Amino acid sequence: MIRNFKGLKQAPQSPLMSCQEKQKRRSRNTPLHKPVTTKITSTPPLTDFYWGKHITKATPLTPRMKSLQKVFGLDYCKSTKISPESCLLHCQWATYLRQDLRDDESALEFYKFSANMGHVRSMKKLAVMLLYGHGAPSSPKRAKYYFMNLLQYGSDHITTTYYNCVCALGTNNQIKQPGVPIAADTVKEAISKMKASLTKGIAYHLDSPWTEVFDCDEKEIKTCMAAASLVLGRHILRKGQQKDEALKWLIEAAKMGSADAMCAIGDAFTFQTSGTVQNIPLARKYYSLASALGNKKAQRRIDSLVDWE
Repeated sequence: MIRNFKGLKQAPQSPLMSCQEKQKRRSRNTPLHKPVTTKITSTPPLTDFYWGKHITKATPLTPRMKSLQKVFGLDYCKSTKISPESCLLHCQWATYLRQDLRDDESALEFYKFSANMGHVRSMKKLAVMLLYGHGAPSSPKRAKYYFMNLLQYGSDHITTTYYNCVCALGTNNQIKQPGVPIAADTVKEAISKMKASLTKGIAYHLDSPWTEVFDCDEKEIKTCMAAASLVLGRHILRKGQQKDEALKWLIEAAKMGSADAMCAIGDAFTFQTSGTVQNIPLARKYYSLASALGNKKAQRRIDSLVDWE
């Protein structure tokens, strides 16, 4: 999915170009479709392109990075103009930077170039990085911009819906900007979208074409669904109504391996949250399960249960 950039004053600048080449393009007002360097017929020298902040001639690159480097060099024109091929190349190089060199900062630049051209996979990856501060300071406002674009494109994928809701609610993840109140209609809309997405079930999301577009595996989908169920269950508990529905979502999250959800269920049966009936043996069971998964809060709860028995 590529946006129409006819109305833009200046086309997106590929991070592949060096600062000097970018300046030449601006000063000469070179059309976007023209290459700014001579077409390369062999492995491109690292000095001709910007490959990443931490990449030098002495940096050992993985075979797949070297292979993609040749593709960039052999067709520099295609790699810098607005096209689906260009988006895919930049997105792939950003993925290699993250996975092979752990260079999130440089990867962010390549994802941003493709995302600003409307590449949905890059949008999703860029939004997640901006949300959690990978490669740049956390910026929920910028992340939400890309998530909302994905929703407008028609994606109701669980990752998009979940992260959008977390961005709106800031529930227990401390992602919401401090001191900025959230409008009630924004919360209501976020909860509604998340509940609709969760209700469709994991099979729907596994079979969704967006799973392939976003390059998501089953583990990531389950993790996001568990976190979404946790956010939804806690939100309903705080409202003090429909405790049965809240526990249903928390139990769903616990089944998918969320230690935080297990701890939240234990708290509900210990502190009688929202009118739940106190059940210390059941609370201990959930605390123990969460503690076994490394949840330190659950272990502290187990130690303090002596006062409740």
